[in-house]
Amino acid sequence: MNEPSEYRKMNRGSRARLSLQRIWIGRDHLLLIRASGWNEVYRRFYFEDIQSFTMIWSRGYVIWGILLPLLALILFAMVWSWGARIAAGITGGVFLMLWMVHLLKGRTCKCWLQTGINNERLHMLKRVSHARKFWEQVEPLLIAAQGDFSLEEMDAVGMFPDRKMRPVPPAVPRVDDPNAGAEGASDETAVVN
Repeated sequence: MNEPSEYRKMNRGSRARLSLQRIWIGRDHLLLIRASGWNEVYRRFYFEDIQSFTMIWSRGYVIWGILLPLLALILFAMVWSWGARIAAGITGGVFLMLWMVHLLKGRTCKCWLQTGINNERLHMLKRVSHARKFWEQVEPLLIAAQGDFSLEEMDAVGMFPDRKMRPVPPAVPRVDDPNAGAEGASDETAVVN
């Protein structure tokens, strides 16, 4: 009865906007689960449909890198001035430990997964090291599903190789124009799809 699951957990989950996000990997897709309260939303991203994985560095690393030692110093000075030297040492030590942990975890980032119809923010990937580990697991699966392209092949094919010209539909007559008849616009013009 206990069949092995076809999904493998890729992360331990992360809170974002009062919801918990997790991402699982299946045979042919990624499954993103967003849970908030009693509600769960499931989104599948098939490997053949994924167009890009985007990661940008965020300012959080620098901001918290400055803010945590500053808070430690302010609280240490306040508690020290009250005469509670042990409490001052504990308070300063806690903030300095948080600062060290923050520095050791590395740069912060924001990540998105893009398909042909949507661009989904991956809130669980907040550190560059986590995003790189995610990409190392997903990239071989994307290559297996889509094939491998070199930069030279992409340049040769072009950005939109399958775009075809199609005729422009006739113009819609204006309601307030009594002379607008069945002539419409010329079909000689064309637009790129």
